[in-house]
Amino acid sequence: MLKLKTGKLAVLLTLFFMVGFSHAANPLLKTGKPTGLTTQINQVDEQTQSHCTTLISPSKFLDQSAGFKKGVTYFSHDSILISQPFVELIAKQAEQLSHHSDTCVFLAGYSDSIGPAPYNQQLSLERVEEVAKMMIYLGVNPGQIIKVGYGEQFVEAESKLAKQRRVDWYLTDALGKL
Repeated sequence: MLKLKTGKLAVLLTLFFMVGFSHAANPLLKTGKPTGLTTQINQVDEQTQSHCTTLISPSKFLDQSAGFKKGVTYFSHDSILISQPFVELIAKQAEQLSHHSDTCVFLAGYSDSIGPAPYNQQLSLERVEEVAKMMIYLGVNPGQIIKVGYGEQFVEAESKLAKQRRVDWYLTDALGKL
């Protein structure tokens, strides 16, 4: 059984690496026309209307979760492409989340301060969306995911620019207990 799971993970990681998991690498997503997969994901997301987002406000979650960060995905400058080491981390976390429907994941996106603030805000949201799409593709219920992009807000002054380009993941149960 373990070999089968590892085999599936290897195939998925290879696919993500070869094809890419970004808007830039996927011409179907570039057109702006809904594909079958995007339409299906959007419908599921609207239907479930997240037990997580109805019980936990993003600001409350972030205030309570300072010590409970469970992971981070770093990005290159001006990029939403998820690099290979982070694909593996997301896949491991997604597998755990897919087996624990009472667990919520809060994805908080950030950017560095290079460029206009509105652009950085949008970039942080797109990074969060990429991580969320990958988790959903790997079996996480969209209702378990809370997504927020903070742009260049809450930048840690002592952090290098590369450390500011990230999506942090926090875990909690559906009642907001950490």
